[in-house]
Amino acid sequence: MDELEKLRMEIDKIDDEIMEIISKRMNIVREIAKLKKNRTDSVQDKKREEEIYRRIIQKATMLRIDAEDAKRIFHDILESSRKLQKEMIK
Repeated sequence: MDELEKLRMEIDKIDDEIMEIISKRMNIVREIAKLKKNRTDSVQDKKREEEIYRRIIQKATMLRIDAEDAKRIFHDILESSRKLQKEMIK
């Protein structure tokens, strides 16, 4: 196995870890949706989302990741989370 294949295998393992973490996050989102349904809270909490983006941008900067790329990734994660909550709260 050459170096390129080894590195790609390492990326595949990291991708699997990312998917596991996203799954854990979505499980928590399900729990939040249950609580919001019982409390009639809105699915979208703009203040909370702004806090998340601030934290993500700060962390991305510390890790030398492009902040806009990180924000875009988390935008998709938050959008997926809202979609799941909306489906559960119907």
